[in-house]
Amino acid sequence: MKETVTINGKTKPLTVDLNDPVLIEWSMTNHQGYRLQLFNEQQQAVYDVSNIAASENKMAVHLPQHPQRKKYQVKLTARAGNDVTVYSSVFFTIEKREQPKETMGKWITRLDDPIKKERFYFSEEKNSCLSRSFTLEKCPSYAMIDCCGLGFYRLSVNGKTVSDVYLNSDVTNYDRVVYYDTYELTDFLQEGDNRIEVELANGWYNPAPIEILGRYNIRKQLAIGKPCFWGELQLNDGGENRYIYSDNQWQSSFGPYLQNNLYIGEIVTDVPDPRPEGKTVQIAGPAGRFKPSFIPKIKRTQSIVPQKMTETAAGLLIDFGQIISGQFACTLEKDFIGQIRISYAETLDEKGTPDYTSTISGTYGIYDPYEGKQPDDPIVQRDIIEKTAARTFVFENRYTYHSFRYALIETKPANKLQAIVGAIKAYRLHTDVKSLLTLETSDPFLNQLWAVGQATRLNNIHSYFEDCTRERFGYGGDIVALLPTQMADLAIAPLLEKVLWDFTNDQRPDGAMTATAPFVGIMTNGPSNGGGALGWQLVVPELALALVKTYGKQAAVAKLRPQLERHLNYLLAFDFDYIAQCCLGDWGAIDETQQNGVITSPDQSFCSACMYLLLLQRYQELIDLRIIGNEDYCQRVTAAIQYTTQQIKQQFSKGNEQYGAGTLSSMIFAMKTGLSEKKQILPKLVQRIKQQEGIFSFGIFGMAWSYQLLAEAGYNDIIFDWLTRKSAPSYAAMLASGNGTLMEHFPTPQHSATYEGSLNHAMFASYGYWFVRHLLGIQMTSAGILIQPAFDVPVAHVKGSLQSTFGLVTLSWEKTDRTVRLTVELPRTCGYEISQMKGFRKVSEKIEDEGSQKKVTCIYTITS
Repeated sequence: MKETVTINGKTKPLTVDLNDPVLIEWSMTNHQGYRLQLFNEQQQAVYDVSNIAASENKMAVHLPQHPQRKKYQVKLTARAGNDVTVYSSVFFTIEKREQPKETMGKWITRLDDPIKKERFYFSEEKNSCLSRSFTLEKCPSYAMIDCCGLGFYRLSVNGKTVSDVYLNSDVTNYDRVVYYDTYELTDFLQEGDNRIEVELANGWYNPAPIEILGRYNIRKQLAIGKPCFWGELQLNDGGENRYIYSDNQWQSSFGPYLQNNLYIGEIVTDVPDPRPEGKTVQIAGPAGRFKPSFIPKIKRTQSIVPQKMTETAAGLLIDFGQIISGQFACTLEKDFIGQIRISYAETLDEKGTPDYTSTISGTYGIYDPYEGKQPDDPIVQRDIIEKTAARTFVFENRYTYHSFRYALIETKPANKLQAIVGAIKAYRLHTDVKSLLTLETSDPFLNQLWAVGQATRLNNIHSYFEDCTRERFGYGGDIVALLPTQMADLAIAPLLEKVLWDFTNDQRPDGAMTATAPFVGIMTNGPSNGGGALGWQLVVPELALALVKTYGKQAAVAKLRPQLERHLNYLLAFDFDYIAQCCLGDWGAIDETQQNGVITSPDQSFCSACMYLLLLQRYQELIDLRIIGNEDYCQRVTAAIQYTTQQIKQQFSKGNEQYGAGTLSSMIFAMKTGLSEKKQILPKLVQRIKQQEGIFSFGIFGMAWSYQLLAEAGYNDIIFDWLTRKSAPSYAAMLASGNGTLMEHFPTPQHSATYEGSLNHAMFASYGYWFVRHLLGIQMTSAGILIQPAFDVPVAHVKGSLQSTFGLVTLSWEKTDRTVRLTVELPRTCGYEISQMKGFRKVSEKIEDEGSQKKVTCIYTITS
């Protein structure tokens, strides 16, 4: 594998905060020892440690804080016999700042109508562009810019775009924190005249007053304002610094976007603005403290061409062959003059025309004069291009994204569209989190199911975890259900940390955690004003525990101790009889019911009470880990757990460790909370599943927990039968459309879902955990690699790999007659453990040394 040195997870970070230790890691595995050195800009060694053992692959370095950005060089000297190899990397520290008032740069914007009323939101107004010109006698040693544009921004220097990032600014509560980016501009600058340009768009900072789901105007909840920019450019020349700050001396101009909105789309024109320039003004900006962005950015990860194009009476219908969460691009030939409208849909109706039902996020809320839309009109995702000049026009989404398989292109005046529109393509767009896994089996359907689950999960990550591409809300419950799968597959530690901060930044004054982060006003079944349902508040301790136990982020989580303790105090303030009802239970279950517009999940009262108990248990773990609390907290939580357990048993127990109506959901919840013994209930659960033809009728929580509990008890065959079930309700029925995404609800033979859902929804992708930890059978632990493949499923072979912190690990297993061959290749210094597989006896184990790697081959015979 490629040998690398990283600093805080990056090869050349530009914003290292010296408030925390600097984590330096390396991936070499075939050396006998190391020497680690750090040098400052004067090439003086400020850190030097020799004789680092070969088994070590990281070092936390404490450096003194300083107010200005500094450059450091890392040198790692590796020894292998008489050979010595030096690896190096560079990092920059941050400019010290906490509050906006402590910066020299100012929030700036173009002066338009500062008191524009919400009802005029959709009136034509070109987006803002800001620029600053300056002259350099010579190019600097290095040039760095710290900057942020809200809602979204694009930065260019001397006509060149600085990054390949889209929808740029990390979405959060901007009144609590503003994440800024740092770019090195050294190679963009030149001697003589230079120009920095920034294009702004609405993003989440200036959302439309639409009513999501027909009732949530997110402008009423989010930190909002006029699109604005903040920046500080540092020009370093041999240790001397010169700064250029954002202020009202920057120039303003008018961009090509008449409208841009995340939920609706973009209206773009090629008409030059007759005004020579606007006026730049300083504004207060959001109240949040500045913090360097530390998560992966949103990028285009795949280009997709149409699979079919059909001229219809309505226009040109384009089929991309799969549902895409992303952006559209095309070219208009030069002789066409007129308007192009592009509407996006995930499916077609019975007549073969676009059906927008699954992508309609809500209603307009106010009158739209441009489109003539009324407040109650549904929102269709649509872009409009106004072309007036006889020259080729290249269109591509820049400040929005759509969920679509089909695009319908219409023109005014009507034309033969295939002669007008060319270079049509779509781009898949999501936060650029990397998969740690490769996985392939001998079963084509399993391969498809793995790929579709992963694609749907990635479709719904845009600087936070969304539920679907229709609502685009960061629901805590969905995050909880998918957390084990996301952690098993993706490199997401920074994103988990950011999302935990998102929830704590939106914490209510009484200590409650919200159902979504950012908070958008949803509080269905929550205990108090603004508080989310209990299963959705569970996201906070779950994320905290994941960061501590899996990623060793004790210091990061400990910073949130006040918020976590406030949340715990809030939970303890309620009487059981009140708070035990404040949840949605096992939401999304196949056997949920609906009456008078109210959806009830199976055994909702019991499962809701269990959620309260589970919250207390999770906080008990955080106390035991000494992240929060003291002896008093420990006693209070222990007493609350005992009392809650007693009350649940008194109110819901049916004897024989059964609770409520004995649904599948109640069985899983009882085992998850320890109310029932697994060895007593699991056989009954399996029997019940078999009685209902192998159907897992759980909701999002029960579904995720069932894959874990059943696999741990050796019921891989039951999981396999459910995942490969053909008739509805099943995953096969979900995939039958060929859309390449999972749905919000399982199709049933009667199509009797409780409500019409999204066709690009990730909440039932939780089976990914089983694919990684059990089907492939690979898991990373603090001591090394745990191997426990599911030999007992009817699959001929499985192979895959895991990019672990120890290096690349590959694994394959193959059945032949009554034997199984397991082969594992892993770094020589990496420990491993192979679990005993029930029904299989190991007859041989061979370990081969292959330089930096070792190869382990085991042969098993089938005993049952």
